[in-house]
Amino acid sequence: MKMYQKHIIIWVLYSLSLYFFFEYLTDTTTAVIHVASFVGNQLIAFYINLHVLLPKLYQKHRYALYVVCNVFLVFGGSLINTYSESFTPEAIQKGKHVIKLFDLEPLFAHAMPSVLSIFAAFMLYAYYKRKQQEEKELEIVKAEKSFLVQQINPHFLFNTLNNIYSLTIDNDPRGSDAILQLSKMLDYSLYGNKYEFVPLKEEITYILNFINLFKIKDDEINNISFTYKDVDPEIKIAPMLLLPFVENAFKHGNIEDVNNGFIEIIISTEEKNSVHFSCINTYSTTKKSDNVGGIGITNVTRRLELLYPDKHDLLIIPSENQYKVILKVDAHEV
Repeated sequence: MKMYQKHIIIWVLYSLSLYFFFEYLTDTTTAVIHVASFVGNQLIAFYINLHVLLPKLYQKHRYALYVVCNVFLVFGGSLINTYSESFTPEAIQKGKHVIKLFDLEPLFAHAMPSVLSIFAAFMLYAYYKRKQQEEKELEIVKAEKSFLVQQINPHFLFNTLNNIYSLTIDNDPRGSDAILQLSKMLDYSLYGNKYEFVPLKEEITYILNFINLFKIKDDEINNISFTYKDVDPEIKIAPMLLLPFVENAFKHGNIEDVNNGFIEIIISTEEKNSVHFSCINTYSTTKKSDNVGGIGITNVTRRLELLYPDKHDLLIIPSENQYKVILKVDAHEV
């Protein structure tokens, strides 16, 4: 139902209720006069406030002019309501056709409909503005989540393409497999955000492809451990949620040091519908890494706050030569 239709229905029901109330207390003619006068003034005060005074004056902090305009609306409505009462059968019978400006009691009483209408307009306008702000914030959150999901480290992509190129030059059969893995990764990173949550197995496949592509450049790298046996693969999780921590481990770790460096990644769902993730990597304080691309720990922390408010535990423990991340996500709360 459109908004104007709701307004019409509400005003019709309100007018009928007011009519039956006055008709019960007085007579039909008096009830019609009161309803026409009261509701007419209320309509004027309500919609002038809703569409003119509130957005043009109140919203722009012109409070004094806003108050003055409403005083005129209330006073004018009160005069009209008081004057219309002189046309009721009772007033005609008693000869009361003149408005007594110094008779404040009826003026104050007849001002109340306009005051109530102004108050109702203010409350409705505040509701509209709050709803508008909530919708705006929701759109910002959606855009932010989409932006965070779609980022991918261009440095990783550049190195991977170079490695694949080397394989193809040497006619290495691993080249075609690497291209397929990279294609799946790009497809997931670009289109995975069409779904707010995906099965955990898709995130695991992405991490596996990431590790396999990283290993292309050095066959001797065998100090990467990825354990994911104790998982329910169908548990839903936000796409690209775990990879930033894995990417960070490879980016800042010293995995090339096959004797002292290592990366250990564990994913499990030991508790029902709860995903446990840990990533430990060694690093060297002398290693320099680029700060370009990727989602990054700060941004993925923000994403966790957006997607899992009060439904996740993230613990990051840096030590002298190791960096440890422990994450628990209550997927069943999504």
